[in-house]
Amino acid sequence: IAFKAYNQSKSPKLKLVLIAFSLFLFKWVLKVVDLFFSPGVFFNSTYENVVELLILGSLFWALFKK
Repeated sequence: IAFKAYNQSKSPKLKLVLIAFSLFLFKWVLKVVDLFFSPGVFFNSTYENVVELLILGSLFWALFKK
C-alpha cells in the first residue's frame, strides 16, 4: 500500500514510510529464513533491535518532516 501511495504522489514523507515498511518486510523475511533454513541463530536480537531502531527512526522522521 505504501508503494502504491508513493508511486502516485512521490512525497518525501511517503518515501520514509515506504522505507519503514520495507524494513519490516526485510525483518520478517530474515526471521522466516532463520526459522526454517538456519540450523542456529542467524538473525540474533542485536540485529533485530538495530532494524527496529531504523524503522522507528524512519517513521519518526516522516511524522515530523515538513
